[in-house]
Amino acid sequence: MHYTAAAQRLQSDAWHSIELADQNDQLHPDLAAHVHYFSLPQPAPGLLFSSGSLQTAATKKLGWYRWQPLRPKYRAVVVHGYMDHTGLYGHLIRELLARDCEVLCFDLPGHGLSSGERASIDDFQHYQLALRAILELQKGWPSLPLVAFGQSTGGAILLQHLVENSATPSPWLAVNLFAPLFEPARWRFNRHLLRWLSPWLTSIPRKFKANSSDTQFNRFLSSADPLQTRVIPLQWLKAMANWIAVFQHHQCDHPLHIIQGNRDNTVAWRSNLEHFQSHFSAASITLIDGAGHQLVNESDALRRQIFAAIKI
Repeated sequence: MHYTAAAQRLQSDAWHSIELADQNDQLHPDLAAHVHYFSLPQPAPGLLFSSGSLQTAATKKLGWYRWQPLRPKYRAVVVHGYMDHTGLYGHLIRELLARDCEVLCFDLPGHGLSSGERASIDDFQHYQLALRAILELQKGWPSLPLVAFGQSTGGAILLQHLVENSATPSPWLAVNLFAPLFEPARWRFNRHLLRWLSPWLTSIPRKFKANSSDTQFNRFLSSADPLQTRVIPLQWLKAMANWIAVFQHHQCDHPLHIIQGNRDNTVAWRSNLEHFQSHFSAASITLIDGAGHQLVNESDALRRQIFAAIKI
């Protein structure tokens, strides 16, 4: 209950910015509660923590988080999935820190502590505005080779970024996509259902599926994470449908690596991989036997395989 109140304040109040903190008591109490509740790495003398917010044309408050080890070799930019937020990415953040990466995360519009209608978007291009703002932010920091990580919708955002910037030198040393979104599961049927429901409903109830073999994570997501929404706005589904209709024609030859579980029932992973192989000529794929959709929050044994497949 204590954190729920803190989360509400963090979402509604001005952002509690902090720069180069090396101990937890330097953070605003609500931000410290957020870091603690989601078991994110805490600031320490060997791990500096910064956090702030940006404004884009579509987002009043875009929250970001940065972890800096003493001698980083790379800067990892992490783009989370739909309905997710940075708080759920502690495993990946720690893995990247162990690989000498500085880690930069942000909450997408309408997610986590960023502003916007919960889990909704008018146009997927608003996600591109958010990513561009983050990339511009880090240009003011000491230069490091950039490595990208995207889960599900975060993967789609990075794919769109690669397509839109294919004519210019890429900022990415490597791009890693965990179960990237193209078409969701059962989309060929559900897109027709969306057209039928749109005149009558603005949202549909969300079903919390077991997207990981880590049962503790599944329980936390459905019952203990106050930043989760209980409905799926139809506006988001419409924006996704519009994105799919345009994106399906795009091609790109930028190298990227896709990590995909074969027990994923959230995206249509088989047909999606076929599409990626035919439209992204330099894509490589690692298939993880037994893994679900929430790859960064899979069971320990599967997560070791998933993280071993990361390319930097």
